[in-house]
Amino acid sequence: MRRAKSIMVATASILGAVSGLLSLMKVSIPFPILPYLKIDFAEIPDFLALMVMGPVGGGLTATVHFAVILARSGNLFSASMKYIAVLSTMVGFIVARPLVGKIGLRGNPKNLVVAGLSLASVSRVAVMTVLNLLMFTVLFPNYLVFAEKTLEAFGLEITSDLEALYYALAFTGLYNLLNTVVAVVPALLILKALKTFLEKSYKQPVWIYSGSEKRA
Repeated sequence: MRRAKSIMVATASILGAVSGLLSLMKVSIPFPILPYLKIDFAEIPDFLALMVMGPVGGGLTATVHFAVILARSGNLFSASMKYIAVLSTMVGFIVARPLVGKIGLRGNPKNLVVAGLSLASVSRVAVMTVLNLLMFTVLFPNYLVFAEKTLEAFGLEITSDLEALYYALAFTGLYNLLNTVVAVVPALLILKALKTFLEKSYKQPVWIYSGSEKRA
């Protein structure tokens, strides 16, 4: 048990450091409509950790990722928004795992993957929409002014602050949906390629697929 915990902590630390390094290297693509938002490939190791080790390993990896970003940038708000975005996405997979069994879809790994990705997208979009609403209206109203100018530069005609808020939240939601797919799908592909090796190394099924096994 102690060895398993040590392996988990070591693996989470390594994957978190990789995520942090990718963030520092700015391995990302600007979202075309709101270019200050970045479609971030640095989240891939976070979700790989979740799928292999489960919520604890995924959470540890995301925490190391957060710590690296914060240490480098010193921007607590920005680092926290990234941290919450990753954790809220993980919640979708954590909820999907028991849910798949309860509705009778256990036995096919694809069911868990589809359910997890769907709930992860909904969870992230919902949580980040609420946080961005608070940011635009309470915490940093100037961000809405900047978002409005960016949207107008994109070609939208904004006639009021309320309309600017609506468009900013709608496109931020679309961004979070795309970022979920960009971060989760590559992690799933990497996991599929390394599944046999990982299960031999950990001497147990990887977390995401163990949730799709039929109960005896």
